[in-house]
Amino acid sequence: MLKVLLVDDEPYILQGLSVLIDWGKEGFEIVGKAGSAREALEAIGREQPDLVLADIRMPQTSGLDFVEEVRKEGISHAFFVMMSGYSDFEYARTALKCGCIDYLLKPISCEELVHVLGKVKALKEEEKRRERDDSLIAKEFFSRNMIALIRGKYDEENMECVRQYLGECHGCRYICVEVNDGAVNPAPSREERRRMQKQLYQKCLKELPGEEYRCIFDISVQGENHDVAILYSEELLQASGGLTEQEYLGRLKQRITRGMGFPVRLVAGSKVEGLEQISDSVRTVRMARLLRGLESGEDLEGIEETDWGLLEKQVDREGVDELVQMVKHNQKEEIAVATEKLYGELYSLESHQVNMVFRYLFIKLLRLATGVDENIDQHEVLRFISRCAFEQTDMEDGGKAMSRMLLDYGEYLMQLRRNQSQAVLGQIESDMRANFRENLTLKDMGAKYFINAAYLGQIFKKQYGESFKDRLNRIRMEYAEELLLHTDLKIYEIAEKVGYRDSDYFINRFLAMVGCTPTKFRKQNRQ
Repeated sequence: MLKVLLVDDEPYILQGLSVLIDWGKEGFEIVGKAGSAREALEAIGREQPDLVLADIRMPQTSGLDFVEEVRKEGISHAFFVMMSGYSDFEYARTALKCGCIDYLLKPISCEELVHVLGKVKALKEEEKRRERDDSLIAKEFFSRNMIALIRGKYDEENMECVRQYLGECHGCRYICVEVNDGAVNPAPSREERRRMQKQLYQKCLKELPGEEYRCIFDISVQGENHDVAILYSEELLQASGGLTEQEYLGRLKQRITRGMGFPVRLVAGSKVEGLEQISDSVRTVRMARLLRGLESGEDLEGIEETDWGLLEKQVDREGVDELVQMVKHNQKEEIAVATEKLYGELYSLESHQVNMVFRYLFIKLLRLATGVDENIDQHEVLRFISRCAFEQTDMEDGGKAMSRMLLDYGEYLMQLRRNQSQAVLGQIESDMRANFRENLTLKDMGAKYFINAAYLGQIFKKQYGESFKDRLNRIRMEYAEELLLHTDLKIYEIAEKVGYRDSDYFINRFLAMVGCTPTKFRKQNRQ
């Protein structure tokens, strides 16, 4: 129902208008009557009508002045129709100039009033259509810029656009909301999946009122993927009544999954500082989806057979097996050709099907590594594979980034076979102690000593019982302790000398590793 406000200083006119037609039948309801411009202004603020029928001549303030004030002050966007007992064209011309949509001459007939109401309904529908179009355009504009952030390939213009819609966001997570295919039997068809995902999107909008731009649908970055996701940030907690993040996300999951009629799963990405790092959170979601089941020790052979059975012969399984053999023998040119062929087959698949193929491929790659060294950390290898794939892989690039990853993995396998990497650990340890002030990374060390970074990370941890990063921090802390005991340098100066630009970060790392703050350490050990 559209809401109508009647304005006239003659009570009998107001009464007559209210019974002149069946307002409800025409799709309108009278929400107020006013005898003056002042009363009308109060009623507009209170009722927010869609249409105002006002007399052109009223005491104190005329109908025309009343309309002009409403428009000038931005009080309402209602449609205005003037009424008058004078058939003066100048009145009509002035009313239309003030933004009124029509001018009715008293006494008003039923036919004239119904005609004007029809005109108002048409204008209202056109207004709604424009709002929908504007909203769609805005969402499309937002989505294009949001995709850039999700991919991690954005500029300041993309970031500024997203902030216009979301504001400043801190403590962000990318949360994937998906149909739990494993609990649906038989597996849903493409049309059924599309319908379910639309329902999920609408449910997310309902459970996050006023946050429509945090709910993402059909923002595909992999072929025909119709992802539903939520952009969470700590700002959502402010109106939650003091809930912790875990409680808030738990309740959100309950509200979204309740009453859907099909099983739903929420996968929350790692927490990142802000929107600038949201692609890191997206990557952890994809890794979790890809490796689902492996962490719990699920049988790998079962995963292979079950997943492949759902592909309905859309991908050449033998071709994938041949690609694995090419990686095994480090056949560089053949890998590039075979990867391009595989991506041609994957492009028409939906996201969950693409993930099935990737899981099959990655499990096969894992078995190549375990065939060389049965004690190898399998999950670490899988994380390396999936991380490399998702950092650069784009379905639009024809598999070039994936091909590079497979080539790197072929080199990795060769180094595993040679098993000559242990000899360089002593050199790397010496290098770290000599250059700990620099921004040393595992990747840089691998390049310097011609050893695969992933494999280097594994044998380093196996040798020293801690990661490369933790070892580097420990060396830095050892030197920091020496400076604290034997110099009077300020804390921030010591932080810089041991390789930390941020003194607060240095203090936190020192506290975590030594058990007390640098200041307390100096005070206790100098006594």
